[in-house]
Amino acid sequence: MSLFDRDGKRKYLNPTERLRFYRSVRRADCPMERAFFLTLFFTGCRLSEALNLRAEDVDFSEKVLIFRTLKQRRSIRYRAIQIPEELLESFSVLFTGGCSENDQTIWSWSRTTAWRKVGARMESVKLDGVKATAKGLRHGFAIANISEGVPITTVQKWMGHSQLRTTSIYLDFIGADERKLARRAWPKN
Repeated sequence: MSLFDRDGKRKYLNPTERLRFYRSVRRADCPMERAFFLTLFFTGCRLSEALNLRAEDVDFSEKVLIFRTLKQRRSIRYRAIQIPEELLESFSVLFTGGCSENDQTIWSWSRTTAWRKVGARMESVKLDGVKATAKGLRHGFAIANISEGVPITTVQKWMGHSQLRTTSIYLDFIGADERKLARRAWPKN
């Protein structure tokens, strides 16, 4: 795995791009889409994991979303990810309107529909290419947390990775700390 594609293009949203996406989502008219995009943004979950969420997976008292980790097929594993009030309020609006029963998924969209919605939202904020995807949001989430000093083992848990070496790809980005280190070797004017 790599954070760059075969042509050297970044597969993740950088902090500025993440902020553009987030600001756009906060202005979204459709509560269903807003909740979906905020779920991807605040949790770093896989697109399919978001689509599999049910109302009962939103724990309002603990302020967490509970995801079934889809990549670990040998055993069913769940992970809880803390979410902010903003996302809890989005779910509250959906559930008050009777948008979801406990035994149904919150979003009844297909993967293709969800993928298109993410693409359209990215396009609306002038983001394109391999980074302008749900996976780009996922990678950006991991990098943002590592940049803020979240321990890599916690990021591993939040991402639903069974092995730390999978999560360690997120250490291979050029962040503020690495730029500072590089500047030390540059000539001083």
